[in-house]
Amino acid sequence: MYPIASAMETAGGVFGATAALLVVGGAVFLRWQRSRQEFALTQAAMERGASVPLQGPPAWLASLRQGVMLVVLGLGLAVMGGVWWRLGSGVALPDAAATAATGPAIRDIEGRKSKGEVKPPPSAEMERWKRAQAQRTLGFVLVGAGGIIALLGATRVVFARIEKRYASEAGAASDE
Repeated sequence: MYPIASAMETAGGVFGATAALLVVGGAVFLRWQRSRQEFALTQAAMERGASVPLQGPPAWLASLRQGVMLVVLGLGLAVMGGVWWRLGSGVALPDAAATAATGPAIRDIEGRKSKGEVKPPPSAEMERWKRAQAQRTLGFVLVGAGGIIALLGATRVVFARIEKRYASEAGAASDE
């Protein structure tokens, strides 16, 4: 059983959850605001007699934007995972004397000693080391996931440049 979190751990968790909600909520709000503005602009243009809907930004620009966002997200995850891994690496494995029984032996429901091998309750140092190992594992997974997302973003940026080149060649061919 884990002890109750300290005030700093609680504050960090609340800050992280609040930041995540603000980032996601902000992105949703900005997308909604943009769609609303585009609708109002299209409606005003049609009221003035425009027959062709307005063209949005080119497709390569949207691909470039997505690629850059993926690269930044991937690098952010990788850095955060690296920090977590580094912090978890600072906890040393306790020696045998520190992990020796510090309390009464574990008993069964009726209060008798359980049959077979009686295991002492885990020490606080061993629990801290196990939590640090779990933190290192999570940090390693975040570094890997961030690296993969950053590579996907870099690939998207490369494809955006290719799309831009083909779009400019297609535009030049249609002008002739």
